[in-house]
Amino acid sequence: MMKSFLKKYQFQFAGHIEVNGRRFVFRKSQNFPEEPVIYCWVLSKKAVSAKGEPIAIVYVGKASFGLPKRMSQHLSGFKNSTTGIKNEKYVSSKLKSNHELQVYVRKPLSYFVLGKSMNGCSIEEEFFIELIENNRAHSDNGILNRKRYPKD
Repeated sequence: MMKSFLKKYQFQFAGHIEVNGRRFVFRKSQNFPEEPVIYCWVLSKKAVSAKGEPIAIVYVGKASFGLPKRMSQHLSGFKNSTTGIKNEKYVSSKLKSNHELQVYVRKPLSYFVLGKSMNGCSIEEEFFIELIENNRAHSDNGILNRKRYPKD
């Protein structure tokens, strides 16, 4: 079910977050995009030899200046922000219980606003947060995003 969701919306595997000693690190895949992307952290059961089977999306975000910079911000936030510390506790507990945290990305569409072409990162981030929050089958008891947008 989760694989079909990721495929439907053209998310591609970009790497995973792991613990190295007492530090979190982001390990990127070989086919790693450097452009602006929408990304999601996907919880999966750890597999012995390959990527684990995706089971739930736990976070959705935008990386307007590229994923390496955004992942670095997240990992430093695990120590330096209230929300980051909360997210770190969740991630740590899952990584200790035979799960892994995969990172999937998709290139956002471009949108025309008042005659100007714009990167769709913000629009698509909002769309995917709402889509996943409204369909608990795709999330692990809700997602970690603190951002909540007003309903129209």
